[in-house]
Amino acid sequence: MIEIAVWLFITALVAAAALAGLAAWVIASSRARQRVNALDRENAALEATVRGYESQLDQAQSNSLLAQQLVPMAAQLRTLGDRVHTAETQREQQHGALAQQLRASLESEERLRASADSLSQALSSSQSRGMWGEVQLQRVVEAAGMIERVDFDTQTSTADGSSRPDMVVHLPGDRHLALDAKAPFDAYLRASALPSGSEHAAERSRLLAEHARVLRGHVDALAKREYARKIAGAPEVVVLFVPSEALLSSALDADPGLLEHAFSKSIALASPVTLFSLLRAIATTWSQTEATDEAHEILRLTTELYERLATMAGHISSLRKSIESTVKHFNSFNSTLETRVLVSARKLEKLSRAKTIEGAADLDSAPASLTAAEFADGDD
Repeated sequence: MIEIAVWLFITALVAAAALAGLAAWVIASSRARQRVNALDRENAALEATVRGYESQLDQAQSNSLLAQQLVPMAAQLRTLGDRVHTAETQREQQHGALAQQLRASLESEERLRASADSLSQALSSSQSRGMWGEVQLQRVVEAAGMIERVDFDTQTSTADGSSRPDMVVHLPGDRHLALDAKAPFDAYLRASALPSGSEHAAERSRLLAEHARVLRGHVDALAKREYARKIAGAPEVVVLFVPSEALLSSALDADPGLLEHAFSKSIALASPVTLFSLLRAIATTWSQTEATDEAHEILRLTTELYERLATMAGHISSLRKSIESTVKHFNSFNSTLETRVLVSARKLEKLSRAKTIEGAADLDSAPASLTAAEFADGDD
């Protein structure tokens, strides 16, 4: 019994020892696995770190090559940056200059508006408009190169004194062209003062039609003055000068038959450009007429000079004949003196103590013959 118990006790101890060894082995094995796992993790982390270092090394090498390649681009970028900075500076300067110009333009526009208002107020009276039209007429005439009291006269009364055109332009051939300046403004100014827009189109058209009607009335009134009949040498046309292109074109747009109506009354509607062209043509005609007159005068003087030269040639031919005749008579006289008179006189020399009489030599020289055709005609 005791042996069994001891055996069981020993067996139990052996089993306990085995269990303890097994437990220690299990624990050691677990710790070993944990250690291996930790080592694996450390190895993986180390490998990752190594790969990271290698990647960083490769990236550094790549960045170094890229940096070398980017050096020219960096220089170009710096140049581009300088240019952008310069362009920005210039843009700011130009912006400032543009702002200054805009301010100056606004100030100029304000002054122009004030001047336009002043001009509109000044031209509100018919007397001011008439004076303005006459001044514009004289400026156009002077711009065409004509001179007052030489090429044109102002405020000259007609022969019967019943009317007085604003200007009379002298034409070649002792003819004269009458000009009258008219500046219908009221309706045109009211139409121009209307705001732009379709709601004012009807009123604007009505005012422009009234403007054309007023100009048509000026045409009829000018036709009744009959300048072409009352001015000596006047052609069958009178020029009605409208001192603004806009005034005439607006009237013609509103009344297309106005031009034909004026022609039927022997009235020529003329804007500053049209009148300038007409006066230039007249000035050119004057120049050509003066050149023709000078050519005729030169021809007349040349003919007269030639005739007088021919007369002088006849006188010279007669003078040559007279000189030849004088030489001939002198030689005859000398011959008679030598052969007749002095022969008898020398016989008295022996009987008298008078001074010895000497004879004269004959003239051998004679005037040269005139061989020109004009002198030959004179001889004939």
